[in-house]
Amino acid sequence: GGLSMMTVSDDTGEGPYDQIVEIAEADKLEIGRALTKYLALHEALAADDLAGAKAASEALRLAAEAIVPTKPPEFRDAWMPIQRQLLGHTKHLAGVATLDEARVPFREISQQIATILRVFGNPGEETVRLAFCPMALDGQGAEWVQRASEIQNPYFGSSMHSCGDIHESVEHGTFLPLKGGKP
Repeated sequence: GGLSMMTVSDDTGEGPYDQIVEIAEADKLEIGRALTKYLALHEALAADDLAGAKAASEALRLAAEAIVPTKPPEFRDAWMPIQRQLLGHTKHLAGVATLDEARVPFREISQQIATILRVFGNPGEETVRLAFCPMALDGQGAEWVQRASEIQNPYFGSSMHSCGDIHESVEHGTFLPLKGGKP
């Protein structure tokens, strides 16, 4: 059989929440711990604190490494590529010598955190926000996730602390929608 007359076009295309994976509360707590470590990393970079950023990056790496999904298989399948990226980029950030060098892997780490919010939702108790600065990384532009409702730019720190815009707010238990139907 073909499509039902009741099927509308958005039922057959990938929608903004098609990648959601439901996980156990214990797994949400583990992901919440990793998110908290990431938020500390963001705050250290926004404050131009290289030592704090390196320490937070290592804490995030350890939190991500501790997440070992067993079931459902969708959790494992969704988590493993995210974990691989987080482990590589946090290790890279922990070994840098300057703030500018730290901000490059931070963009990649932030992309993985945004993916976590899209796939697993916000497991933390507080609302987090997806922000974007079009001038970051020599005009390439970059996203990040932060707690504050006012911009705290981790790519420019004190030199341009409020450069950027909040694009989305993700409350506890809600999901970051996909951009234009794609992750």
